Amino acid sequence: MTARGWQGKSAAEWVTLALSVLVVGALVGVALVEESRRQEGDGAGLDVTFDTEQTVARGDTFNVPYTVHNTGPNAISSAEIWIDVFDGNLLKESAEVTVQFLPLEGKQDGVFVTTFDPATHTLMGRLESLQYP
Repeated sequence: MTARGWQGKSAAEWVTLALSVLVVGALVGVALVEESRRQEGDGAGLDVTFDTEQTVARGDTFNVPYTVHNTGPNAISSAEIWIDVFDGNLLKESAEVTVQFLPLEGKQDGVFVTTFDPATHTLMGRLESLQYP
């Protein structure tokens, strides 16, 4: 376009061009920031918490409510979590829990059944494997 062509643009055309460049620049900036955050995170942002205060004793077993929370940057299609029961440093029991789908910031509640009293033993959850959609 010649210099004469640029001078013949109306104010509305200049404002539209400026806003378009601003919007496209903002979208590119957001995309770059999100990609940077995704690459920095390990993607394995799963937290397992146990509500030992709500444990229900039934005969020789204890039903302990737990929550798996996705705190990572991606939705999860499948995750294998091991729940370990310790008596001090001694591992007493392990059990596998599978979570089928957990969206971003999603939570899944469950009940872990054990023969060890959570008041006298330590419960820990650890991530074994993870799959993304």
